[in-house]
Amino acid sequence: YSVRSKLGSDCAVVIPKEWVAEIGWETHSDYHSVVVVRNLVFAAAHILDYTPHVTAQSLTLDKLATSIDIAKNFVKGRGFTPQVQLGIDANVTLPASQGVHTGP
Repeated sequence: YSVRSKLGSDCAVVIPKEWVAEIGWETHSDYHSVVVVRNLVFAAAHILDYTPHVTAQSLTLDKLATSIDIAKNFVKGRGFTPQVQLGIDANVTLPASQGVHTGP
């Protein structure tokens, strides 16, 4: 396997090593990675502590969405229909006033 990631980041896309030669486009940051192989768009994001309405976390998600759009356009430009596989590791912090919700 080949781990595609920014050096030092724990957010990565892992693909079979045989696919490395077929990577058409990829981008990596501290908190997300996007890799295009053929018509497949593999995306991974690591949200360290997602708190609703916190600007820094929203920017991470915005950058991820932009990277996925670029990757999809890259695939479409090659005459294929993109298929996106997304994985997110998100730790969520809710305001204390919302408490803990258990049950349906």
